[in-house]
Amino acid sequence: MVARRVRCTAIQGRQMYVVILHDEKTRLINLQDVDILVFPPSQVPREQIKQAIENSSRKSFRLERSANPDAAYKVLYYRFGSMKRPRGFFPGNKCKIDILIPGILHLPTIPRSQITRLDGLPVVPFSLLVLQKLQAWDDHLQLRWKDPKRYAKAAIDARDLQNLLSLDKHVAPLKVSRPWDDPVLFSQEFQDLSKRRVRDFCNHFPEFQNDFESLGLLPTIV
Repeated sequence: MVARRVRCTAIQGRQMYVVILHDEKTRLINLQDVDILVFPPSQVPREQIKQAIENSSRKSFRLERSANPDAAYKVLYYRFGSMKRPRGFFPGNKCKIDILIPGILHLPTIPRSQITRLDGLPVVPFSLLVLQKLQAWDDHLQLRWKDPKRYAKAAIDARDLQNLLSLDKHVAPLKVSRPWDDPVLFSQEFQDLSKRRVRDFCNHFPEFQNDFESLGLLPTIV
């Protein structure tokens, strides 16, 4: 990726946890996959990006057929080989990598100035991570009858989001900056959807109403 000068940054909630929770000496959670937001120089298809990554190091990366027989895409994995890893992480000694590009899931093109690094890993702004995890929870929640297996992931998303809200080191600055109307990170449509999702989440988990109020994502009820 570096050799090809393609900027990218990790966004998956649990990928953030590995860095942040380890930093704060709290528990690590089971990490199975990583989402990578890629900023290609032009409109390059995701399958082409995945193929380029595999070609860059076939020893480390491998494209495999999807478990879905109807899928036209392949799944990219990073193989650890003899590399040491925390016990219980990455079943099968490999990590699934999802490639995302701006425009998908309301993801923006993030300016270099807003990409931070944690232990050398480029990560998206914490504010974007929170709202993306909220979006994942809402999307999975809508699948209760259509896809019960994916619907079950809503409980994991809720737990991830609750863990994110407990990271005061990263939450505290947002209580001051309240960047939720930043048009660079959040389109107007995404802002509107996020407000509705916050209300829905607090209806399901009222104990987190104060957290969202302090962030300026939910009007304070007097």
